[in-house]
Amino acid sequence: MITALLVIICIAIAAGIIWLIFTKDKVVARTWGIVGLSFIIGLTVFGYFFMQSRQAPTSLRVVGYASKLFESDLVKWNLTMQRNVSHDGLKDGYNKMSNDVNAFKN
Repeated sequence: MITALLVIICIAIAAGIIWLIFTKDKVVARTWGIVGLSFIIGLTVFGYFFMQSRQAPTSLRVVGYASKLFESDLVKWNLTMQRNVSHDGLKDGYNKMSNDVNAFKN
């Protein structure tokens, strides 16, 4: 693909040089030569990226939410613990929560 890109660019440059040599009005020829060369390079780059977008993907891309059952030796648990205490008993509440967490772990 890159080889074809280089060949097209070389042919465009050669055609532009030949046209500049044999044209009498050099300013107009140079302007149209630059425009033509830019057009050819732009089409080549567009064609390259268009071909890249049409190739089969080599990787898997997942978007969204999906679930599949499988066996695993790791588990992620979500746990919510709650204690009702007064404003004066916050320290005692934290201690009770700590004891609850330790009791759950053991």
